[in-house]
Amino acid sequence: MSEFAEEICVDARERMERAVEHAQNEYATVRTGRATPALVEKLKVDYYGADVPLQQLASFSVPEARVLVVQPFDRGSIEGISKALMESDLGINPNSDGEVIRLVFPPLTEERRQDLVRVVKQMAEDGRVAIRNLRRSARQDLDALEKDKDISSDDKERFSKDLDRYTQTSVDEIDRALTAKEQELLEVLSRGWGEICPIVMTARLNPDAATKSKTKTTPVLCSPLISKSLQCRTGRNPARVNGQKE
Repeated sequence: MSEFAEEICVDARERMERAVEHAQNEYATVRTGRATPALVEKLKVDYYGADVPLQQLASFSVPEARVLVVQPFDRGSIEGISKALMESDLGINPNSDGEVIRLVFPPLTEERRQDLVRVVKQMAEDGRVAIRNLRRSARQDLDALEKDKDISSDDKERFSKDLDRYTQTSVDEIDRALTAKEQELLEVLSRGWGEICPIVMTARLNPDAATKSKTKTTPVLCSPLISKSLQCRTGRNPARVNGQKE
């Protein structure tokens, strides 16, 4: 019956939506050097013998780009929260004054950022695979309905096209979120480089202004990752600085 086929498609679509949400949540756990509650809010804390997500025990604020402040609702939970943060894979020592807990995120190295780009790409691929597996499973259910004469071949074809559309939409959402995460990693990296070498960055983005500057600059080559970020943001390839070649 077509009602069964429709239920199969609706269930597959809902599962795909959850797969997209899961992938997006996974991206959020990858830190880019910026402080964000998403990095710690799901961390399990031992609270009077029970494992409780941190987001149920505290509120969060980000007073500075690299500083995350955790405000426990119950002062008695500060020790447990500090311990959970210290034992997590953040690699940051929490600083507590008895009232709040502060986490200061150090800037990431370029090598680490490149590793993180590969990590989020793998997360995206895992999400795509999960979605396609859901489509395959739903198609098998439709095949079974057709075999039992519950739906016609035309009905199966129609519902299969619906599954293809749901699949493509879900994969596109994962890819858009991946692109945003990659750009976030690259943007933070280029901004950090600009803070270290502002004159060189001026030379890359505005050669005329750099020429007029009285400040003597030292030629510095962009790394491939920085160069890619700058090209995305400016439309220019900063491959040459003061006559240097790539």
